[in-house]
Amino acid sequence: MLTRLPRLIRLQSLQTGLTAAGLLLAGHALAQPTIQSLAPARNAPAARATSVIVQFSETLRTGSQQALRVYSAQAGGRLAGVATLSGNQLSFTPGTRFRAGEKLWATVDTLVRSTAGRALARPAVWQFSAGGGGTGAFGGGSSSSINTSGRLLLSGDVDGNGHLDVLTLNDAQSDRDGQLALRLNSGRGVLVAVPDQPLTRRAMAATLADVDEDHDLDLVTLEQPTDGSSGFYNVYANDGQGRFGGAGSSSGALGGLAGRGLGLADLNGDGHLDMFFSCNMSGSVGGGAVGVRLNNGRGAFPVQWTYARTGLSTEATVAAADIDNDGDLDVVASHNAAQSVIPVFQRGRGRAAASAGRGRGRPAAGPRPGRPRPRRRPGPAVHQLQL
Repeated sequence: MLTRLPRLIRLQSLQTGLTAAGLLLAGHALAQPTIQSLAPARNAPAARATSVIVQFSETLRTGSQQALRVYSAQAGGRLAGVATLSGNQLSFTPGTRFRAGEKLWATVDTLVRSTAGRALARPAVWQFSAGGGGTGAFGGGSSSSINTSGRLLLSGDVDGNGHLDVLTLNDAQSDRDGQLALRLNSGRGVLVAVPDQPLTRRAMAATLADVDEDHDLDLVTLEQPTDGSSGFYNVYANDGQGRFGGAGSSSGALGGLAGRGLGLADLNGDGHLDMFFSCNMSGSVGGGAVGVRLNNGRGAFPVQWTYARTGLSTEATVAAADIDNDGDLDVVASHNAAQSVIPVFQRGRGRAAASAGRGRGRPAAGPRPGRPRPRRRPGPAVHQLQL
């Protein structure tokens, strides 16, 4: 009996070891892939001819390469190129070189799957810039006239010929006749006039971005009626030749006065460019807010959240950046009354953290079509940075 005891102990030890090994293998199979490295790195300068590369913790399943997208702020919108998968690495090589000095957005969404079928634990969005050149000294150039006083100025390759064009959005003579003046670049810096295009109302803010993902830059505006009623966002879709859809290819009421701050970035990591803007929800002085509208992937923005901020006005400007380095984009708004800037940190996918006692994120009135409400998680308080 005593001679059999060591053998039993050895068998039990072997069984325990095999069970532990099985649990480890099962745990590895169930592990969600995470991002290990990004190239170019966040907020880093990049060579104009470079690939975007993402390394993951797990080997990936075929088809995951569709999750990596790159957007240009100056040319082509969502960039065309070749996405490849090799083991645990995704890479995207654009079809053309980046423009000198341009800002680019890259996004990786939860289409990423491990070979065990597990989705990416958390999507990532980051920005980087292409290297520029020159000496910083300026001179020369010729002027190009426009019909009315220019209110807003934009630059981007809107006709897809590889040259950066210039757009001005002009002061309306009445509530209904805002104008877009477009000057196409000849390639030698000469701006050629084309017929003006109408806007539905006077634009308070505008930007260029490929919101419908057809590889050209669309025009997105915030517009405000002169009667003080609710402002609107409008998307004027580009036909690829620099002609923008009349009367708004997509439009929606903001629920308040339109502001002068507007930007586009992938705020919830789904690969689509979302809208963020300043507005005034109450109509009173200091009743400002930061608004967020989520893109449905077709250039429409049906879901809106607003984050009231005491002291913000419609004059506030906004910008997006990952300022707390947690892998998602935060929004920074200027605070006119307090002469400060306010970071609004994300708590989750497309939601923002509100400062204790100073405002609270709330959905706009009405149903939220499209996607389910994201799950919130604790986040840092909003801090004010004195200028």
